[in-house]
Order: sequence, then C-alpha cells, then structure tokens
Amino acid sequence: MWARRIARRFSIRTTSSGGLPRLTLHSWKPHVFGKPIVTEVTPLKGFYAGEDYHQDYALKNPGNPYILVCDRPKVELLKKAFPDYYEEYNGKR
Repeated sequence: MWARRIARRFSIRTTSSGGLPRLTLHSWKPHVFGKPIVTEVTPLKGFYAGEDYHQDYALKNPGNPYILVCDRPKVELLKKAFPDYYEEYNGKR
C-alpha cells in the first residue's frame, strides 16, 4: 500500500543544455507508471564512478530479491513502452 504514495522523481545531470527540457517533457510516458513523472534537469558538477561491486549489479545478481521485485518489472515496462529505444545491456561498454 505504501508504494502507491511514493513520488516518481528523476534527475538528469547534463554537460550541455541543448534540447534537454524538450526531450524530458516529450520522452517520458506518465501513463506507463500511473502518475506524472517529475524530472529535474540541472548541470553536471562532477562525476564519481561507484565501486566496482556496484557496477552491473543486476547482471551479476539476477536472483537478488530487490532486482526481481523492483528492477525487472520496470525494465519490462520500459521495453514495451519504448521498443524503438530499448537496447539490451550485457555489461560494461
């Protein structure tokens, strides 16, 4: 029940501002998630890579309960909602 009250908020950090607000407004499909999506677009101030054990966590831990319950369903929704943009990810590029 508590999950229904969680706001869906996203943040995009960018090194250039060209076209991002327009992209943000038109690319997300709120009807897929059931509520409007709030996306903050701000300049990137720095980037710090996470520790190696955080990289590709879902690929390395496909049976993890969090991945199965929280991530997998969202990925499946995104595949259906954006079939022209979805690209299977198989690890670091």
